[in-house]
Formats: sequence, C-alpha cells, structure tokens
Amino acid sequence: MTTDPVPYEPKVSPSIRTAVYFAALIFGTVGILATGIVRIWYSSELGTSVENTVSVINNALLFLTGALGVAYRPTK
Repeated sequence: MTTDPVPYEPKVSPSIRTAVYFAALIFGTVGILATGIVRIWYSSELGTSVENTVSVINNALLFLTGALGVAYRPTK
C-alpha cells in the first residue's frame, strides 16, 4: 500500500516571504558596500564596528529567511 505524501503548504503568506527576501537582498548588498567603503575611507576601528554591526544584522536576516523557508525559485 502506498500513500501519497501530503503536499507542502507554507504557513507564512507569500507577501511576507517576498518582503523578507527583498529586505535580506537589499540589506546584504548595502552591508557589503558599507563595509567596503568604511574600510577604505575611514579608520580601522570604525571599519571594525561597521563590519561587526553588519554581520550581526545579516546573520539575523539569514536566520529569518531560513526559518520562513524563503527561497528564490525563478521557475515557479
């Protein structure tokens, strides 16, 4: 006897997942630029502070996107 698997239905709405995806995408890009520019133009102490701050925020966003099951799927 075979049973059909239950289809996966996300509990979080597509609009929330899309918003989280774009927030992570935008912040990731801005964070990379900010870290690089601060390291080039300002003191290493400020660069380290900016890098650490960007890292913490980016890690939180990455965790959130993973927890919500956000994935970029251009074929769907």
